[in-house]
Amino acid sequence: MSDSLQSLRVGMIGANWGIVGHLPAWRNLPGVEVTAICTAQEETARAAADTHGIPNAYHDYRQMIDEAPVDIIDVGTRPALRYDMVMHALAAGKHVINANPFAPDIAAARAIRAAQQAAGVVGMVEAQFQWLPQFRQMKALIKDGALGDLIGVELRCHFPLIRDGDAVFPFVTRPGYTSNYNWLGMTGEGASALRNLGGHCLHALIYLFGDVASVSATLERGLREWRFDDGSHFEPQTVDTAFLTLRFRHGGMAQMNIGWSVAGARGFALEAYGSKGRLRIEAPSGFPDAANATLSHAPAVARADLGRAAQPVTLPNSLTQLRGADIPMLDDARVIIPMTLMLDEMVSAVRENRDCHPGFEQALQVQAICEAAEESERSGQRVTVVI
Repeated sequence: MSDSLQSLRVGMIGANWGIVGHLPAWRNLPGVEVTAICTAQEETARAAADTHGIPNAYHDYRQMIDEAPVDIIDVGTRPALRYDMVMHALAAGKHVINANPFAPDIAAARAIRAAQQAAGVVGMVEAQFQWLPQFRQMKALIKDGALGDLIGVELRCHFPLIRDGDAVFPFVTRPGYTSNYNWLGMTGEGASALRNLGGHCLHALIYLFGDVASVSATLERGLREWRFDDGSHFEPQTVDTAFLTLRFRHGGMAQMNIGWSVAGARGFALEAYGSKGRLRIEAPSGFPDAANATLSHAPAVARADLGRAAQPVTLPNSLTQLRGADIPMLDDARVIIPMTLMLDEMVSAVRENRDCHPGFEQALQVQAICEAAEESERSGQRVTVVI
């Protein structure tokens, strides 16, 4: 595993988002091959393998994990199904990338983290915000003192995921099979606007500002029925709106406003302010990626200059380069740049026998924050985050 030229083989479980978001990113990485794919049905597995040039097809994840020529298992099914898959892969000594939300509940999250530590393998969670060039540059500016002492953060993440009469989950819920993703609204599946969209945002906040000490939350299911163009309908049971206030362990607070049933949704914005300035990342067109997100900075100024607009921050080309590469990725790969950089981090961690980021420890904290927020909604009290 210490050989920097070691070839690595990936087995993918799931052929929806994995094919769209992960497969092109894996294929951007030198010395990495996707050698197997698994779906629930033999015919869909074979079709996915044939269509996308993957050598081995399976419809039993256990068989793929135990028999296929794979070093890394990429698990992309719904949270409630992933637990057994992840645990089986870890028991077999495979490195694992697990999707977000990480687990159906905190007990499962703790068990996954413990199994990964016991196996001595690399565990990554698919939370790619911190591999966006804009977030990495913001982190560097914070380290250089652009904010000074953190005072507060405002974060908005709004999407028209399910609207009245329309299901528009990006890349996934398409005309013809929208009902496949009704599990997003089902109790017991480990999903909700808080856990899905909010989980990604919490990973970003931890990356930028450190551990979260406590949370208070108000959660709501605002849209009581999802109706689709084919005349079908579904009554969701999970929350689609979440308001959180967080206290960071090392100082500063954050407000989060999460919604996936928002009419005229304005996408993502994160603004942090401190004793020396203000930083903002914005992606008004949707989920942040390397193409649509912008970063701006406003330093603290004299009274006469109050209200001066923040200035855009130029991003170094190095933030879109793979480790050891001399050239950036192709322009037409901008949307999958953060995914590629994140998987490059995992591959490097496997080859160097070290932890990766974002890893299972961070995923466990995000799970704990989400469940503390749910407890806060039930109790009406601020809740300490316990990992």
